[in-house]
Amino acid sequence: MRIALFHNLPHGGALRAITDIARRMPEHVTDIYTFADITLPGDMKSITLHKISVPLTDFFKRPFGRLNGFVSLANLNRIDKACRKLAAEIDNEGFDLVYVGPCRVCQTPPILKYLKTPAVYHCTEVFRGILDCTVRHKPALAEKGFINNIYIRKAVENEWAGLKAAKLVFTNSCRTRESILENYGVEARVAYDCVDTDLFKPLNSPKEDFVLSVGRLSDSKGHDRVIDALSLIPKDIRPALRIVCGPTGEEDAAFYTGYAAERDVNLILEKNISDERLLGLYNKAKVTVYEPVLEPLGLVPVESMACGTPVVGAAEGGIRETIKDGENGILTRREPEEIAAAIIKLITDDTLAERMGKAGAEYAAECWSWNKNIRERVTIMERIVSESRGGK
Repeated sequence: MRIALFHNLPHGGALRAITDIARRMPEHVTDIYTFADITLPGDMKSITLHKISVPLTDFFKRPFGRLNGFVSLANLNRIDKACRKLAAEIDNEGFDLVYVGPCRVCQTPPILKYLKTPAVYHCTEVFRGILDCTVRHKPALAEKGFINNIYIRKAVENEWAGLKAAKLVFTNSCRTRESILENYGVEARVAYDCVDTDLFKPLNSPKEDFVLSVGRLSDSKGHDRVIDALSLIPKDIRPALRIVCGPTGEEDAAFYTGYAAERDVNLILEKNISDERLLGLYNKAKVTVYEPVLEPLGLVPVESMACGTPVVGAAEGGIRETIKDGENGILTRREPEEIAAAIIKLITDDTLAERMGKAGAEYAAECWSWNKNIRERVTIMERIVSESRGGK
């Protein structure tokens, strides 16, 4: 079975997950096609990387935000055109299957509706434009308006067509499976994304006086709630906050830096760091705090637990499927008072933190490693290929 993998993901947990899938199927995945600016790890030399350049327009900053509807629509059209061309190229290469990952422009890549080769879609969430998801400070999809609504409608139509065209949809949580079924009437199969437990593991490093929050500098990731929570902790025991994020603009960095300073929270931004640096931070943090808005799954809690560091997480979305409340972490509402109380409990009780950290490491190693997950995926994909060949 010869597989091509396609995605358009930026740096982050989702990219790590789909890269882990590819590296664990070296006898099957031979080529990776992407519109993103990425490099493959050194242990993936057997895989050919095809980087296709698709020039995208950056969003306007305020006060020109209302023009971003045009930018979103133009970028979607460019992605669609590039996917149509790429689908024809992949079809001509004689692959048995195409494993399709998400797109940072429109979530579900248009390539699904153009491929003639059987395709499996790795759906990590449905397009956020159709969800009732309120965030703070700024709209998630630039400024609302007539053109932006056209973009949302086209993206949703594209997603519906892609989900229908895929031979099978893998999804990363029960939460996402329900969203796909509710919004599109498509039955997806839950296949949890896992973590590289050879990389993310306890190093027995001394703990340092900070808590960790991981995710891009976006309202939906809830970093502001973490800052609010830390500001409520008495100053004599208040830890610093390290936010790990990908490449970010000066405006977003300045906002969070200023927001923390106003609340007397010591914030250190760790931008675009290596996996090795992230491993070190997970191990040294007293607590990892993860409070995003309706996160479909979120691998941050699992990565932290794999390193032996307990997690305070939002009791919503897929996070409820990773954290066992009171065993390897604490679930809270996204209310600063609750988050602060949970952090205080863990930073002032070393015995509790150590117990939860140990339980988390055991849980991650037992339930969230890739071995069983990959075997199941391969078996299912081989069946799809066999059925496709039989139908010719």
